[in-house]
Amino acid sequence: MISICLPSRKRSSYFSNMCKTALENAHSQDNVEFVTYRDADDIQIYEYIGNHKEVIMPRTSEIFQMWNEAQKIATGPIYMFTADDFIFTSKDWDLEVLEEFEKCKDKIILLAVNNGINWDKYGFSGLGFVHKRWVDAIGYLFPNYHYPNNADKWVNDLAVMIGRRKKLNMTCECTMENIRDNVHCNKSKYSAPWRKTYYEEYAVELRKKDAEKLNAVINNHTSTQ
Repeated sequence: MISICLPSRKRSSYFSNMCKTALENAHSQDNVEFVTYRDADDIQIYEYIGNHKEVIMPRTSEIFQMWNEAQKIATGPIYMFTADDFIFTSKDWDLEVLEEFEKCKDKIILLAVNNGINWDKYGFSGLGFVHKRWVDAIGYLFPNYHYPNNADKWVNDLAVMIGRRKKLNMTCECTMENIRDNVHCNKSKYSAPWRKTYYEEYAVELRKKDAEKLNAVINNHTSTQ
């Protein structure tokens, strides 16, 4: 099972398009589960199709925690982090994901999705897949790292640090002109340069510790072969 974890707020039409394209392009809809984090004050009516679970909690500016709360109730064992403004554009994308994890015996790998501008211009993927073993090793899907637009970069940087990032052939496209509109976050709260610098430094140290945990799983698996 691949659990697609995401927050959504007052964007039911985007959410619906994401779900429909994921299922339409999947080899088997039974391989896919949607796990959504929604704010308790979001009164929009959402269309739920396929396998679905939902977390409803009070609105928070701790945006990383939304993915974490979704992951906690996911069936798994593979978790995708994404947003509701992406659509799936590759046929049989689920087979590629399952096959790549099957190749990686210890399951410690980030499978990065080609989502256009982020990869082409910045060299990282805003979407990706990790295994339950990855989450179990470090204790979360995303860290307690508050700068809102760096969730995807944080995971990419960690995967590169341990030499375990692979770009998939799978593609997704963003349906919004502005990739993130900060519907959950008060942008001004995070925009001060000192705050950004502080959390970038914090992330470096945190990634080092998490890299050690992931490498321990890799080394232990190798030693037992």
